[in-house]
Amino acid sequence: METWFSNTACIRIPVDEFDPDTVSYTYGDSLAAYNPALDTGEEWWGRVYRYDGIAKLIAEYGFPEDPEYDMRRRIFPKDKPINKYLKYVEAHVWSGETLDRYL
Repeated sequence: METWFSNTACIRIPVDEFDPDTVSYTYGDSLAAYNPALDTGEEWWGRVYRYDGIAKLIAEYGFPEDPEYDMRRRIFPKDKPINKYLKYVEAHVWSGETLDRYL
């Protein structure tokens, strides 16, 4: 995201600080993971995971590909469009309780 916007910030919070029932995950950007046009048939397409499920998936497949690119400078991978990469594991936090302690 740092290459998408100016003046970004990052907060690192250990996953064990969260109540596991307040966080869900997608293997890759959720907009990509739920886009039928990008679905290549792997088990993670169109799915949301709890922590134990995403940890198992990462143990089996590793982290998604995250090629070097820079959206602001319009530098993209040469082998395929950037939207064809999953790029990261996305976390969806459904409670502000833990976040509030870090802000």
